[in-house]
Amino acid sequence: MIIGGTVYRSDGKTAAPDVIVYAYQTNAEGFYVGGSGQTAASRRHGRLRGWVRSGADGRYEFETIKPAPYPNNVMPAHVHMMIVEPGRPAYWIDDIVFAGEFGVDARYRARQVNRGGSGIINLRRMPRGDALAVRDIVLERHP
Repeated sequence: MIIGGTVYRSDGKTAAPDVIVYAYQTNAEGFYVGGSGQTAASRRHGRLRGWVRSGADGRYEFETIKPAPYPNNVMPAHVHMMIVEPGRPAYWIDDIVFAGEFGVDARYRARQVNRGGSGIINLRRMPRGDALAVRDIVLERHP
């Protein structure tokens, strides 16, 4: 699965370069596994995690696998995302979840904060067979 999109300034139109996007997720069985003991993030988030910096055009991209819901079915399959803007504290945005899949129903949609824009995305198939998840991000307004 490819996760990518554009990071925009708070106006929702202007590309935002040099923003770090951090993402982590479960594996295909719904577990966070395989992290090392070297850092707290690795112990908690497992090995399916990474950081990218948005380009001059605001674009970012990760190559990963499609996660599974937690084994106890308390949450839909999701990818956690955090933003680090230059000179600002890190903050969470809404998780990526997959429209039409387990748990992404009217009740789930009603509870969304839309922090960073909507995290509910439609997966598309690319010609080579990979799933494409486009998640554009709108940065928070800062005083």
